[in-house]
Amino acid sequence: MSKTTDGGPAFPSRPPLVSMNVEANTFDLVRGDFDGMSLRDWFAGQAICGRLATDIQGSYRDMAADAYLIADLMLAARERPKGEAWPIPKRK
Repeated sequence: MSKTTDGGPAFPSRPPLVSMNVEANTFDLVRGDFDGMSLRDWFAGQAICGRLATDIQGSYRDMAADAYLIADLMLAARERPKGEAWPIPKRK
């Protein structure tokens, strides 16, 4: 995988924002754009949770690197046609 993509937003939403009109002494509810965390970050976080729930030893630095490697593999798997073989990226 030559290009790392974040997979887009994991939980896209448009949270409400409040705008205050001082002159009218009112509050208006407006919508804002907020993409939240990326799908890559979500996958990496899930991989870290799984790793911490086991007895696998290693430094936190290695765990973080492995988590993002797993996340990148998961994103790559989403792009491949079902059943097609694909190369596994090397750990950086």
